[in-house]
Amino acid sequence: MADALKQCTAIVKDFLEMPDADPFRDPVDWKAWGLYDYPKLIKRPMDMTTVLGKLDAGEYTSPNEFAKDMRQIWKNCQIYNQDGSEFHQLSLEFSRRFEEEFLKVKQAAGGVSDDEGERPTIAEKTLFSQNIYKIDSVQLGRVVELLDEKCESAIDKTNPSEIEINIDAIDASTFDGLDRYVRDCLGESKKGKKRKADGSGSSKKKKPSGR
Repeated sequence: MADALKQCTAIVKDFLEMPDADPFRDPVDWKAWGLYDYPKLIKRPMDMTTVLGKLDAGEYTSPNEFAKDMRQIWKNCQIYNQDGSEFHQLSLEFSRRFEEEFLKVKQAAGGVSDDEGERPTIAEKTLFSQNIYKIDSVQLGRVVELLDEKCESAIDKTNPSEIEINIDAIDASTFDGLDRYVRDCLGESKKGKKRKADGSGSSKKKKPSGR
């Protein structure tokens, strides 16, 4: 578990150094920005500097606690900013990047899933199987790559021209991360189509805040 938490520290440090991470680095100074509705809408503020501080202080007892706070950052951004806005789109991108990296941490921690190891329901697996047909070829290729790395038994390679995914064979930890990744891909894809339909190359912001 200690090694897994070290990986969590490495992840958040890498994210903090990303050039487009500025909206998520520090607590939102809503008073300075005049965002007086922020505390009414966002009940659990979170930012990456706070997460790193909690890691350094040993406040997380598991990688899942760390992931919950990181996901709260993207969730807050999506709650406060309009669909299709620059910040909303950025949060989807960061969420996808995070889920890719956190899959590795969960594997190192013994494959413990966010729901304490519970298997996905039939409804969840059915929705996942439907969603992977909606993402583009590049995103689907990434799903296959992640499965090949984390749960190779779920990929049937007997037919070289057509790789099949056995959803029932995906372990709970890997399924959770992949499901989040696919849903985030669909979220950005839908927003991109919406912007194109509007005939505008720029996105509209609701508020000058990332979270």
